[in-house]
Amino acid sequence: MIRKEVKKRDSDRYTKRFTTKDHLISMLFCSFSKCTSLREISGAMLGLSGKTSSFHTLSRKVCKL
Repeated sequence: MIRKEVKKRDSDRYTKRFTTKDHLISMLFCSFSKCTSLREISGAMLGLSGKTSSFHTLSRKVCKL
């Protein structure tokens, strides 16, 4: 679903590293964890960086369905 909309809107045209999907994940994380600043978001995401590898495999499984 996300991949289809990204392609339709061409939102990753000039992207080098931070894709539309990455932006969506960080905004959802911010909302769910009730962070109020970029420092809180980056600190929390860095703290979880080793523990989120399963998200990528899970998202691949979901996208294939």
